Amino acid sequence: MAALDQQIGELVAPLAPQMEQLTSLLDAQQAFSSIPWGDVFVRVQDFVTQAGEVGPMVEAKALALVHQHLLQQATVSASQDCFVLLTTMALVVMPLVFFLRQRQAD
Repeated sequence: MAALDQQIGELVAPLAPQMEQLTSLLDAQQAFSSIPWGDVFVRVQDFVTQAGEVGPMVEAKALALVHQHLLQQATVSASQDCFVLLTTMALVVMPLVFFLRQRQAD
């Protein structure tokens, strides 16, 4: 079992620098395309007010909506990353499975 863990570690190790590069690229893209929080929060507050909320609960509900949306985006992004990693690992490991067959003695 330890040998299998070591082999998987060796297969995944080359992906680490690429993941770091893609993460920094994504961070740079988000920095250039980000909308100021003030603009986002004002629009969400307007939405909550139009929905019929009044008083001090407007700000609390607006924060809750922004939090829920950001959590949903993070979940989708994490799912996509896991899908790409698992697909890559499956494509790399699948050809190796064919070599695991034991030949029958004649």
